[in-house]
Amino acid sequence: MQIWLISFILLLAVFRGLDWLHSLSLPLPFLLIGGAVLAVISNNSLWMSVLPWRWPPTPLRPPSSSSVLPPPPEPHV
Repeated sequence: MQIWLISFILLLAVFRGLDWLHSLSLPLPFLLIGGAVLAVISNNSLWMSVLPWRWPPTPLRPPSSSSVLPPPPEPHV
């Protein structure tokens, strides 16, 4: 019985929230700014890898031996 009551209350709250949301009207600049903020937040990992002032700062490490290219072969004469 409790699950039915909780489900009914949740469903009622969702429908009331959707009804309120449909009656809400925002001016275009607010929508554009909100969209830009959401885009920046959703690409947070991309921006953090591009920016020079990353937090937490990553220590500089010398390149590993696997990333170093082998010397070019000697030319045959």
